[in-house]
Amino acid sequence: TIQGARQAMTWMLQSYTRLHDQADKDERSFERERLNRSCASVVDRWPGSDQAGSAANIMTKLSTNENDFATAAEYFSKVPKQASYRASLASRLGQRLWFDYKTKTKEQTANQETLSKIMADARRYLEIGSQDTTADNLTYELAYGSRLLVDAHLESGAVDQAVEQLESGALDFVKQKHPAITKSSLGKVFNRETYKLAIKTYLAAMRKNEDKQTWIDKVRGALAPLRDELNASNDPKDRQRVTGIERYIAQELKKQFEQFESIADKSNFARILATFMGSIEKDSTDATTVLWSGETLLGVAEGLSLLGADDVAKPLFQQAESALNRAEALGFAGDPREEAMQVKLSRQRALSQRGAGKFEAAIDQLKTILKANPMSLQVQVDAADTLHLWAKSSKRSKGYAEAMMGMEKVRNPKTKKTSNLIWGWRGLVKATQGSPKYVDTYFHSMYHLIESRFEYGLLENSSKAIKSSLNDVNRTITQSEKKMDEVWKQKFAKLRERIVANSK
Repeated sequence: TIQGARQAMTWMLQSYTRLHDQADKDERSFERERLNRSCASVVDRWPGSDQAGSAANIMTKLSTNENDFATAAEYFSKVPKQASYRASLASRLGQRLWFDYKTKTKEQTANQETLSKIMADARRYLEIGSQDTTADNLTYELAYGSRLLVDAHLESGAVDQAVEQLESGALDFVKQKHPAITKSSLGKVFNRETYKLAIKTYLAAMRKNEDKQTWIDKVRGALAPLRDELNASNDPKDRQRVTGIERYIAQELKKQFEQFESIADKSNFARILATFMGSIEKDSTDATTVLWSGETLLGVAEGLSLLGADDVAKPLFQQAESALNRAEALGFAGDPREEAMQVKLSRQRALSQRGAGKFEAAIDQLKTILKANPMSLQVQVDAADTLHLWAKSSKRSKGYAEAMMGMEKVRNPKTKKTSNLIWGWRGLVKATQGSPKYVDTYFHSMYHLIESRFEYGLLENSSKAIKSSLNDVNRTITQSEKKMDEVWKQKFAKLRERIVANSK
């Protein structure tokens, strides 16, 4: 009878499958050929039957394992839509296609058209697996496929779909502590990777949407349980992983901050970034992480200050100083870079104090660094910049003189000669003049030396100082024009225009 024939074919397929699985990988050709022929026969003779579905299932799995995706897709199309194993089968095929895509993207000879097709196929099968998944039939493999689908959507630029898939799939499974995950030996890994993927997805959504606060709140919501789990771990590397994740988020936020063009957009986003960095400073007990938090805040504040958004920048400078103070309190004991880290912290604190308008405290901090290392060119530039900005802010003639000529006499115990601890712009010009290595520092110092003299002349109503600054800028442009890049040419030209406009 037909029923008897079907039953016999089912037993035969099961036998060949068992023989195939038990045979050595290099000696399966006979079993593979028999299995292929038998499955094809069943599918052709009784399409739509349970036996045909079982045969299609066998060949889809076998072809998927062999990365024969064309054959796997052909047989999968013959699997009945109501089959209980269809979701798992689709997810497995989608996962293997996704891994194939990721592998091929690293190959230099990768064809974009081929990659696009593999990606589209991977998403399609992962979506079938996800759509056919319910709380009752969820397995670890299906949950894993759901997570990979989020990544595939992100890779394709389908951010909205990624968010929807994340929150209705993998992240939801984690939050409800589904047994398919909690009872798996890979459950903890799944939880961690899902929260990391959630952070990545929400940051991508933040880039696309105007409501930044909603998405940063979601990022923080995914970070909190991940941080708690990693911090509770006995593995010391997990603490480092927390730091790495926090830095990844902050770096992404900083990138988004830098991509805004208007001051208003930058200012609004800076407040969000400051809130996030504040949470890192508060929750972290690692001095290096808190130091890095202060450094990030300082960088954002300096960017806003350059744009003239001082009202937004000032509290960020203050927050940066607070973070740096806490980092110092936590200490770097045991770190082989302890001395260098402390110097770095002191310099950044001075820059933060300067940005917050605490010029005297900033100069005191820079003096301390220079007493230990007076030849630090970068700190000498910081000190001259600070004196110059202090003079601008306070309208002090003496401040301009100090910015130009330097300050704080110190005696060299070896030579018995005295010199300025802080060189000032003139000292920096002399130290860097004619050096190809420090050409940018030379122009920076020369520019601000001339600017300081000009601003001093305006403050003191000194035509002599203004005329001297005009002569200096003309001479610099004439003598050094070939050595200047376009940026410096424009800066010196604009400075000359300012001086000319005020010298009549």
